[in-house]
Amino acid sequence: KRAIDTISRHERTVSCVDSDTGLLFWWSPAHAAQLMPVWQDYILIMETLDENQVHVVKPVLPRMKTLIAAMAMVLPDPGCLLLHPSWLYTVYKKAFSHDNKHIPRWALLDILQLDLAASPHIITM
Repeated sequence: KRAIDTISRHERTVSCVDSDTGLLFWWSPAHAAQLMPVWQDYILIMETLDENQVHVVKPVLPRMKTLIAAMAMVLPDPGCLLLHPSWLYTVYKKAFSHDNKHIPRWALLDILQLDLAASPHIITM
């Protein structure tokens, strides 16, 4: 959360590359309008999954659609995904280990309903 805030304030281009999976994280001031909502949703979902009450977590879960759409979007300028699939995996991993039984159930149903044709990058990981 702080990293995104700092990067967006100082208007720097940042990237983190993994030799096996490619670009894990990147930020560009030129694409800040596209990147900021995705990272805000990611942070909100991850923070909300720390809560135990389903009535607190459930309203945030539809924001996963933003992350899934970002994972399917390749930007031509840097030539990379808007969001690397590993970030989506961290959300599902946290949801699967949630104390409330409704959250792992939601995560499983959400994964089973993913459109793999629209998000081919998820099956290549």
